[in-house]
Amino acid sequence: MRSLTILLLITFFISCSENEVLVSSTTEVTVNEENCTYSTNGYIHNQGLDNILQSYTSRDRWMYSEVFDSLKTFVKNQKDFINTEGGYNLTDSDMETIIETMQPILPQIVNNEVDSITFYMLENGVSEVLVNQLKEVSNILNQDYSTFEEGINAIEDYEITLINNGDMTDILQESINLLKSSLCYWNTNVQNWAEIDYVGAQYRGFWDTINGMGESDFWSFAVVTAVTFNPGAGVAAGCYGSAAKGIRDVVTGNCC
Repeated sequence: MRSLTILLLITFFISCSENEVLVSSTTEVTVNEENCTYSTNGYIHNQGLDNILQSYTSRDRWMYSEVFDSLKTFVKNQKDFINTEGGYNLTDSDMETIIETMQPILPQIVNNEVDSITFYMLENGVSEVLVNQLKEVSNILNQDYSTFEEGINAIEDYEITLINNGDMTDILQESINLLKSSLCYWNTNVQNWAEIDYVGAQYRGFWDTINGMGESDFWSFAVVTAVTFNPGAGVAAGCYGSAAKGIRDVVTGNCC
């Protein structure tokens, strides 16, 4: 993989019509493949997934009817962690809004139904330019790669093209950073999620499993950040969508 070791001190702007969100994070993170961190939000997201996993594995035997209802609670419980690590100000009401925003589109995110996801975004006022750029990332992600590094390198080639053409935006960059962090996380941790005490689903193979979870993260973050203008909410949504996909693929076999 390309060497990507830098120190980040993130100041993240999102502008949409008259809405602007400014978040200044004082969390310093080292970006490299060893810690699966490609941005401050990527770090927070991956830690949030580990927190959720710990909540699941601390209990023996889950019934299907409990798994996804509990996930909503576990995601909401990440509020204080996300606020502390990211400099956000998420409220209990914000966390409810995240779940409400995700609920209509969660099955489509888990199934990676890109046309339905992008239609939902357009219906909620997200620009067609951004939607098309996100779709291109999804297209690149869904090529046939034999290794994790090949997939990451292909995504980074597109990043370079966007930057060189002056087309990179904050929300697109952060969506890509979260995607890469998620891919790396699941590449390392997918078998840990298979340890949740439930009659397991079939493990579908390396890239099919890894890229599906990463894509659920990618779309969850992009949808909620673009709709709510709140990247902290996007991080929580990424945890929700990615965990739901991971549970579906390696634990329950069904979702939502």
